[in-house]
Amino acid sequence: MKKIAVIMALILFLAPNIIKADENLTVKWSLGDFKFGMIRYQGQPGDEKPSYEGSFALGTIGVEFKKPNIGIEINPARWRFGHNWFISETEGWNFFNLNVFWNVVNYKMFYFGPYNRINYMYLADNGLDWSKISNTLGIRLGLVSYDPSFHYNLRYFGIECGYKVNEGRNAFYLGLDMDLLVLGGLILILFGGA
Repeated sequence: MKKIAVIMALILFLAPNIIKADENLTVKWSLGDFKFGMIRYQGQPGDEKPSYEGSFALGTIGVEFKKPNIGIEINPARWRFGHNWFISETEGWNFFNLNVFWNVVNYKMFYFGPYNRINYMYLADNGLDWSKISNTLGIRLGLVSYDPSFHYNLRYFGIECGYKVNEGRNAFYLGLDMDLLVLGGLILILFGGA
């Protein structure tokens, strides 16, 4: 009897939220993004230059709950490049990219809050490397424009910093990111000759 009462209470408590899910849930997408970051690993020799990495994500799909501003973003494919002082293979694809975020401050185009990004399923010479994983946890801020008619999420720029674990090594991470449309526009302005 007690279990039934608890289940009924949960249903009555959650039902209004489920009914208004259309009003509270936003699905967003973008063509992808470009990221560039500097990494300083723990135990890295002092005379060694900081490591860097860049990446291009192809297609981003995100879901965000409007009231608490908590969301998730998924990239199906990301091409990465860079320099690390402890590994030589720093170019390639990975196929599972998950970002969980909470925009504590979400004012017009400005957002600020914590995030946790997991990159997994790295492509190696002999197939997928199931043991390789990267996890970044930190704070991010930036400017984003959202078009509700197309549900397009245009990230003008973002700055993120935090703690990164890459192949079991701890590091401090500082990175910049922007939408591929913004990057293409900047390239046209700088090198278009207009």
